[in-house]
Amino acid sequence: MNRPASVSPTAASFTERSLSSPGVLFALALCLGGCGYDNDGEAIVPEVVEASIDLNGFFEPVEPGQGVGLFVEYGPEGHWRLFTSCDTSNPAGPGSQCPWEVHVALAEGSSVRTFQTEALEGPDWVYWEGPGNGTFVADTGGDLDGFSFETDAGQPLRVWAYLDGEEAHPYINWIAGGAVVQGAATHPIDLLPELP
Repeated sequence: MNRPASVSPTAASFTERSLSSPGVLFALALCLGGCGYDNDGEAIVPEVVEASIDLNGFFEPVEPGQGVGLFVEYGPEGHWRLFTSCDTSNPAGPGSQCPWEVHVALAEGSSVRTFQTEALEGPDWVYWEGPGNGTFVADTGGDLDGFSFETDAGQPLRVWAYLDGEEAHPYINWIAGGAVVQGAATHPIDLLPELP
């Protein structure tokens, strides 16, 4: 694959933000369900920010162990790549592993044509539920763990990220306008492919 646009990543240090642990299943169910309820029992639909992601905006090689991050790339013909890193080189970091859980949802009517895993080992896995909903779980240590897939070109991707059981949207990285964007404004975030 041609990689014309590369940008140096700036993965966040785990110690920059505190992460405790509420119920991931409840939070995921709330997000996937698409609504909550106010005091009057009326449904509240959470706002999801849409952000552009560059076509062919690829990260320069990410140095394993140098920061915490979920990196999202978009290539030609509907090719998406997501991979995780951990801040294992930082003595004040999370330790030897970062437990990631990432969920993706394709646009309605889209489906995954092919997918591949990258450097997954032991308890790491990727699971596709139906044609367009995927779950990626990895205990990322001193390496990078990831997966890639192909779907309909130009379609958006919704991404949820959890780190050690907590919402991790501040650690999501992608490239827009030729620059690294670090941190999603909402959980989940919708990434819309754009030409550079």
